[in-house]
Amino acid sequence: MTALEANAIVQEQLTSLDDTDAYASVWSEALSEATTTTTTGHVKWGGRGKGGRGLARQTFQPKDVVVENVSLQYLEGGKTNTKKGGGGIILENSRLKLLSGHVYALVGRNGCGKSTLLRRMHAHKIPGLSPHITTLYLPQHNDEEALQIASTQTSILDQCAIDVMMTYQETIFQSSENAIQLQITELEDRLESIQLSSGNSDDNDNDNDDDIDPEQLVEDICEQISNLEDRLEKSSKDVLRKQATEVLESWGIGDELQNIPYSQLTSGQRKKVLLAVAYICQTDVVLLDEPAQDLDIPGLIHLRRLIEMCREENRTVVLVSHDVDLVNDVATDIIYFSNRQLYYFPGNYDNFQILLEQHGLQALREQVALEKKREHMLQTLDNMKKQPPSKRDGGRRKAKQIEARKKKLERTGIQRDEKGHRWHMQKAGTGIQRGAINSLDASTRKGMSSAQLLKQAQQSVQQPPDKAVQFVFRDPPSVWGEALITAFDLGYKFQGEGSADTPEQQETKNDEAAPLGIIKKPGFMFDSVDLCVEEGSKVCILGSNGSGKSTLLRLLAKTEPPTEGTVHHASGLTIGFWDANMLKRLTQDHGPKTSLEYLQEKYSHKTEQDIRGELTSFGLGPSQISRPLHYLSGGEQTRLALVDLMLQDPPVLILDNPTCHLDVESVKAMTYGLQQWKGTVVMVSHDACFLRSLDVRCFVLMEEEGKLRWLDGGMDTYLKHFRQ
Repeated sequence: MTALEANAIVQEQLTSLDDTDAYASVWSEALSEATTTTTTGHVKWGGRGKGGRGLARQTFQPKDVVVENVSLQYLEGGKTNTKKGGGGIILENSRLKLLSGHVYALVGRNGCGKSTLLRRMHAHKIPGLSPHITTLYLPQHNDEEALQIASTQTSILDQCAIDVMMTYQETIFQSSENAIQLQITELEDRLESIQLSSGNSDDNDNDNDDDIDPEQLVEDICEQISNLEDRLEKSSKDVLRKQATEVLESWGIGDELQNIPYSQLTSGQRKKVLLAVAYICQTDVVLLDEPAQDLDIPGLIHLRRLIEMCREENRTVVLVSHDVDLVNDVATDIIYFSNRQLYYFPGNYDNFQILLEQHGLQALREQVALEKKREHMLQTLDNMKKQPPSKRDGGRRKAKQIEARKKKLERTGIQRDEKGHRWHMQKAGTGIQRGAINSLDASTRKGMSSAQLLKQAQQSVQQPPDKAVQFVFRDPPSVWGEALITAFDLGYKFQGEGSADTPEQQETKNDEAAPLGIIKKPGFMFDSVDLCVEEGSKVCILGSNGSGKSTLLRLLAKTEPPTEGTVHHASGLTIGFWDANMLKRLTQDHGPKTSLEYLQEKYSHKTEQDIRGELTSFGLGPSQISRPLHYLSGGEQTRLALVDLMLQDPPVLILDNPTCHLDVESVKAMTYGLQQWKGTVVMVSHDACFLRSLDVRCFVLMEEEGKLRWLDGGMDTYLKHFRQ
C-alpha cells in the first residue's frame, strides 16, 4: 500500500464523520446563506431548527470558540465499512470551548480521537464553529500528511525548506483571507453601533460613570481593524523568503539545510521546519499535534518560545503532547478527552492530576453512601418479607408494600448531579437519577435477578476504568554474562547528494571544535565512536537533530554497515530494533490486515493464544486487534510494533524515540514495564521525565566533534548546559 492510498483511507474515514453529523447539512446551508444573502457575513446558527448550537450574542468574543453539543461519529457499515475498521462514537453532545490567549493541552487515551478532533477543527467541519476563526494545523507526522494539510498539488517532499514554508504561507493566506474580511466587517458594524449609541447619549443625561469610555473603545476597535487590514496586505515574496530564512536559522536550520530537498532532512529537522511555519502564519488558533516529537533540546526550547509568543499575541493554542514537562511549563488549561466528552480543568498537568484524583474520591464517597442506603433498604425489604401476612386481607396489603419498596429501591440513585449540585427532577429534566436501577436500559434489565440488577447499577456509578495501558515485557530466555554489544572506532560518512558539508562548512565546524583539539574527518557524520553495552543496562544517546543518533542505532543493530570500524554482538544475540519508519512500513505494507492476522502470518509457529496473550500484555484488547492496521491510532500502532519485537524474544531492544505516539499514562506504563524488565535497552529519546524515571546511562553524540561522550549526571546535566 502506497502512502497516497493510506492517506485516501484516512480521508475516507474522516469524510464518514460528515455522514453521521445530524447538523452537517444545516451548517452548510447556514454558511451558504451567510455568503450569498447577507453583506455582513454573519452565520445564523443556534436556536430552533439549528440544533440549538452556537452561543449567545451577549457573550460573543471575536476570537473565542464556544460550540455546544459537538458530536463526532464514524459511519458504521455502508461503503466505508468502518464498522470493521473501528468506527464508532468519538464525541457525544460535548462542549467545545477555546478562549483566546489560552494554551490548552488536550490529553486522553490513545485512540480516543484527539487528532481527529484537531483535523475537524482545522477543516471547519464542526457545525457552529465560526468561519471567521482562522486555524493552522501542524500534523503529528511530517511527510505525506504535511502534503495533505498544505493542500497543494505538488509534493512538498521534493521542495526545499524555504519553499515548504512559502507553500504553507500561501495556503494559509488564501484560506484566512475571507475569515479576516469577516472579522473586519463585524468590527466595523460594532464601531458603527457604538458611534450611534454615543450620539444618542449626548442628548440624555449620562448616569453610568463606570461604563467604558466610548472614545477609548472606538480607538481600540480602529486599532484592531488596522491590524487586520495589515494582515490582508500580502507581502512580496522576497520579504517573505527573507523572513522565512531568519526564522529557520533561529530554529537551527542553516543555509546548508534550507536549500536541500525536504525529504533529505532528518525527522527532527522536518518537524522544526513545520513549527517555524507558525511564526510567519498569523492565525487565531494554532493546533499542534505532538509538536515535541523528534525534537532535540534546542528545538524544545524554541517550541516553548513559540507557544509563549502565541499567547502574548492573544492567539489560542491547542496541543496534544505526551511530554509532561512541556505541558506543565506552557499549558494554562487541560482538556480531558474521556468517555466521549471533553472535560475542562484550569492549570497545568500536575494541577489536573490533583483535581482528577479529588473528583475520583468524591465519586467513591457517593458510591459508598449509595451502597449503605441500598443495604438499609434491602434489610427493610427482607424484614417485611419475614413478617406474617395479615389474616384480614390475606397478605394483599403486604404484597403492595413490598412492591412499593422495590420500586423505591429501583428509583434510588446518586443525589447529586455531575457538577456536584443537589439533584432536582425539574432541573435534570428527568426523574431518573444517576446509578439508579431504572436508569439501566429495559432490554438489559430483562431476565436479570435483583442481585444482578444491583451489580449493574453499581457499575454505572463507578468511575469507568481506563483501557489497559500496561506494558509487560517478558524477561529474556537466557543470560550471557558478558557485554552484548561492543563498538570499536565506528565512523559513518554521509551518503547521497546534499547531505555532506561543503569544504568551507566543514572547515568552519572544525574551527569551532579546534580549541579542544578534536575534529571529525571531512564528510563524516561521526567517527572514532566507542561504546560497550553491558547486559541488563539501559543506555540513552542524546544529541542535536542531524548529529547522527538514528544512524548510530542502525549501526549498533547491524541493519546498516559502518563506513569504518566494527560492531560486535555476543554469540546468538537477537536484537529487537525499532527505527523511526517502522510504523509507516507497518501501515503501508500491511494496512488492510488486522493486528492478529499480521502477527499470525509473520509468526506462524506461535499459537493464536500466545499472540493474543502478548497483545493483551501491551494493552491491546479485542476491539483493537480485530481492527485493520490503518485504522489504529499512533499509540495503538506503537503497542503493536512492540508486540512484534517481543515475539522474537530479544534480550536487547534498540528503540528510536519509543514514546513519540503514546499518551502520558502509557508513557508511565512503559516506564514501569522497562524498569521491571531484565533485558538491555539502547534508545534515543529527549523525554526528560521518561529518562529520569528509567535512570539510564546517558551519552551525547557531539555534532561538531563527531564523537560520543559519556554524560555524568544524566539528563539533568544535559539540560543545565542549555540553561547557561
